[in-house]
Amino acid sequence: MFLSKRICRKKALQSLQWFNSKSMASKPEVFKDMTTFDLVKRGVIYKMSQSDILLNNGEWLAKQSYQFLGKHITNGLIECTGGEIFTSGPTIKTLIEDVDRFYYEDGILSGAGYVLEGCEQDDIALFDNCTNYLLETLDRVCKTRPYCSLAIKLTGLAHMDMFKIANKAHFMFFYHLFKKYATQRGNDRLVLTRDALIEFLRRNKYHVTDANVDEFIEIVKFKDSKYGKDEIGELEFFSNVSSHYFRSDKHHADIIHQVCERSGLTPEIREALNRFEKRIDRIVDRAAKYGTKLFIDAEQSYIQLALDSFARQIQTHYHKDRRAFVLNGVQSYLKLSHDHVLLEVERCRALGIGFGLKLIRGAYYNEEVRLAEEKKYPSPVFETLEGSHKSYDSNITHLMNNLNPDTDFLLMGTHNVESTKLAKSLISKNKLTGNNVC
Repeated sequence: MFLSKRICRKKALQSLQWFNSKSMASKPEVFKDMTTFDLVKRGVIYKMSQSDILLNNGEWLAKQSYQFLGKHITNGLIECTGGEIFTSGPTIKTLIEDVDRFYYEDGILSGAGYVLEGCEQDDIALFDNCTNYLLETLDRVCKTRPYCSLAIKLTGLAHMDMFKIANKAHFMFFYHLFKKYATQRGNDRLVLTRDALIEFLRRNKYHVTDANVDEFIEIVKFKDSKYGKDEIGELEFFSNVSSHYFRSDKHHADIIHQVCERSGLTPEIREALNRFEKRIDRIVDRAAKYGTKLFIDAEQSYIQLALDSFARQIQTHYHKDRRAFVLNGVQSYLKLSHDHVLLEVERCRALGIGFGLKLIRGAYYNEEVRLAEEKKYPSPVFETLEGSHKSYDSNITHLMNNLNPDTDFLLMGTHNVESTKLAKSLISKNKLTGNNVC
């Protein structure tokens, strides 16, 4: 019995050390005080977390468990397995305990988070409750703890159909209009002319007047635009075209309204967007008041265009008079992520605000590949892990080499040893500190 227990403990330790060498590069002494049971449990859970079968079918398994075992048993199973290892438990009280322990024992900063996952129905009370819980987290955890930030998913504040439809309008604007009808101007970025805009509208049977075209161009152009009065630059289009404008009624402009309407954006969806805007504003207002950094999660590519637009508008409004504290997520496994990073830095410089980015490799790889295969469109993610590594390192290099230490903030989300070494060298080269990057 003693021998088998020793063997079991040894194998569990080997499993945990293998997992951490691949991801976190943790030291073996992290596990020295754990019981054999805890080691085996963690070893099994870590292995399971690497299983494509479980990752791809986790939602279905959870639904089956809730149906047949009930809410209390299922939640209990989650809390005593993965929840115990990967989260701080089910309450704000348990979160506070972990946040304080990590900081005072090891000097580790924390990010609090509470999310709803992919709600399809517009349950107003549910989303309002989620908003209130995030506000309570800010009040009870972050207000007096500068070592704790708040991470949020925008999709936890409104229903998925709203984001999908808003994203469809963004796709229409950026790919059906701008990418197809804009032209290259020497070594400059793409430029959309008035005539090209009218051609798009004519071919797609939009009914507009010259005044409607003038209105659209005026909305999109920068006040100090370097382009002619009948031209829109790529950075201007990237920055100023949206399916929904915060603190503005620009989405009622005729061309924007028609494109959104054709994309399925109904008055009911517009009302949902207005409620979403109020929820996110309450959260960002509170975070700004407490000086708390706010991390916005990147999500699936089929809603990310809309999420990025909303995040940009939040940053433009709140970063005017303070250091960047709203950090939008960028997933480097996306083939277009480097273009996005270049435009984002350029946008913030043009507007005179700090950039805030949370750079990760990506969280939805299997889903992105599967959807691309099923719907017969090119995969938006790199086919190889090496491609994601190169993209991440290229993005981190550009961001750190262009980071303004007085206004910008960058969060690096990586477990990769080589990327961490690169980041350390760039931090040293550019004389950056914890005020700029973590």
